[in-house]
Amino acid sequence: MELSIILPVYNESKIIRQNLENINDFLQTLDIEYEVIIVNDGSTDDTLQQTSLITEKHTHVISYTQNRGKGYAVNRGMTAAHGQYRLFMDMDLSTELAEIPKFLHCVRLGNCDICIGNRYSTSLATQKKPWHRALFGKTFSLLSSICTGYQAEDFTCGFKIFSAKASDKIFPRQHIYGWAFDTELISIAHQQGLRIHQESIVWHHHNGSKVNFIRAIPDSLIDLFRICYWTVSKEYIKQI
Repeated sequence: MELSIILPVYNESKIIRQNLENINDFLQTLDIEYEVIIVNDGSTDDTLQQTSLITEKHTHVISYTQNRGKGYAVNRGMTAAHGQYRLFMDMDLSTELAEIPKFLHCVRLGNCDICIGNRYSTSLATQKKPWHRALFGKTFSLLSSICTGYQAEDFTCGFKIFSAKASDKIFPRQHIYGWAFDTELISIAHQQGLRIHQESIVWHHHNGSKVNFIRAIPDSLIDLFRICYWTVSKEYIKQI
């Protein structure tokens, strides 16, 4: 199995079947062995019922009743994956599918263990976020760089690919499942000496974000403090 695609979903019943069909149609053009893992993070609409109608042989569904957060859903998908390379992305396809082979090529070359998307690069024309989300994202990335000791322009982009080796080192050490989970993943990778590459992506903003910013901001700052503490105390390089 070469590639695993992990799709964390929460209340995506309106788009899940059509977008999953688009994903599978695209992956079949790559002529590789792949799997798609949908992780239903306690949806309260009929997302789970929609997944039961999916008959694509490459697709697997993980589901649980309690909403645990995107970071938990990504963790469940990554630890269940069998691919040599494991990519998580958003079901709304805010990142174009054409980015998949570019990221796959990046880790295939062996020059990096992880390739993370960058929505803020000026080298590609991307659709702009609303100003308040862009400001919060850039501020959060600055604080994350200070906290982790790794300089990244975009920590929270929901498009990241890992080698199986990197995935097996990172996800068993993950503690954060809320909005700051991406920062923890990168901090663990950096502490583990894994090679991280940042790649520009074409990204499109979609309305209807599930993030509650009034709640996410204080929760994320608390989680950043926890990540700082675990980074300084070398928690992420302890044997497990």
